[in-house]
Amino acid sequence: HLFYGIDTSSNNDMSLPLELIPGHIRSHKLSISLNDKEGCEMCIHAIQAKLSLDLRCLKGIEYVKLTGPGEDVAHETKIFVGSMDNPEAECQHSSLHLLFSDNAEESVLSYASIPTSGSFRPASSLMSTFGGLPIDGEWTLSIALSKPIHPEKEYHDHASYLLNWELEVDVKPCVARAKWEKLQPKMSSSSPASIFLPRRLHTTVAVDDSIFVAGGFAERRLSDLWRFDYDSNTWTELNNHAATTSRVGSKTWPMNGQAASLGPSGLLAFGGIAKYGHLEQGHDLWHLDFFGNEDWVPVPIPQNASAHDGGSFIHGIPYRRYLSTIGFLNNFDTIYKSHGVVDGKRGQPMALVFGGDGGHLHNTYADSYGFVPNSFFNDVWLLSPGGISVSIQRRQEGYCDWRFLESSTAFQSWNNTCGWDANSMDGLPGECSLERILMTAWCKKQYQSLWMS
Repeated sequence: HLFYGIDTSSNNDMSLPLELIPGHIRSHKLSISLNDKEGCEMCIHAIQAKLSLDLRCLKGIEYVKLTGPGEDVAHETKIFVGSMDNPEAECQHSSLHLLFSDNAEESVLSYASIPTSGSFRPASSLMSTFGGLPIDGEWTLSIALSKPIHPEKEYHDHASYLLNWELEVDVKPCVARAKWEKLQPKMSSSSPASIFLPRRLHTTVAVDDSIFVAGGFAERRLSDLWRFDYDSNTWTELNNHAATTSRVGSKTWPMNGQAASLGPSGLLAFGGIAKYGHLEQGHDLWHLDFFGNEDWVPVPIPQNASAHDGGSFIHGIPYRRYLSTIGFLNNFDTIYKSHGVVDGKRGQPMALVFGGDGGHLHNTYADSYGFVPNSFFNDVWLLSPGGISVSIQRRQEGYCDWRFLESSTAFQSWNNTCGWDANSMDGLPGECSLERILMTAWCKKQYQSLWMS
């Protein structure tokens, strides 16, 4: 598609040729509307710009700037920037016909004054600025002409003009882009006087279209439990015992700050920091089978006495850390084969662990935010299968299907506790626990990674 700046069909007040005035920035606008027949928004796949000028003095151009459409953010780039290395150079009247393309072999930055003809890479990439953006809207070409040092010599007998400019673009239907939207949640009628405190390092679990938030830290350690419902944009404080925000299974989880992943085989947690006594980081791996022994079981990992890199692992095991991340991988045969997993262990989970905080190390000092920069890890670890029971996965339907029957006691219990709705139920909610929330997410196969506060 080729769009001409000389087109004044958009009621452009400044027609071409446009006189360029020394000491001023002169701009010309071009309006583009290019939706396809079905009204689909079109985005830029390739772009180049052409311009024709009649200049009294080549060295008078300070810059040429192209600005694209944008409601909130201005997308603009300078396609030419002049040099002031030789301000006393003689002026030269010339006609210019230039093409600016990211694919050109020669860069326009190699010229002190704007060249007169040819194809050049712009001073700043066009695609880096405009690639993937919608084409529709108002485009502006701006040219800054410097004030002459000797006006009686440089501009006495000839004016300068922008004669024409063009945009040549290839477009494709726009791909949906991520967009943040700040919500303004309200409190449910059951907890109008409650306050959802700002917090960090909390545990968050998604179930259907709701997010459960447990504990965390504000000015103190928190032990509350909340549910945010997207459909109603509402926070509801749930009834929980103070210990339930740090309890899953018959015992509280082994460490604080564990990276955890809820997957087909249950809940897998790694690392963390000791809850009591000496605050030492952990590097142990723990597994919880919701319907097995209902307790955390350490996963045995053999040590390799010769493996040590002096930085992120020792004996073939990652260094102690907390606030890292862990996630299950899909059990694809290609992954098993590439890592030599034998047939008997296929079907057991594989997981990736990334990064974390190793805490204060020797000969280091905290920065102004209280962190020790070189205590952070950027390593990636693959956990090969073995030592984790997968019996829970084979019996998932038997464990779960009946729980979602409206006539079942489990369904009614969920609605009376964690799924309690003040608008449709009388009285106060029953006690909800993080274990029940995680079990429900597992039964719905809503697998996710989380952080155990």
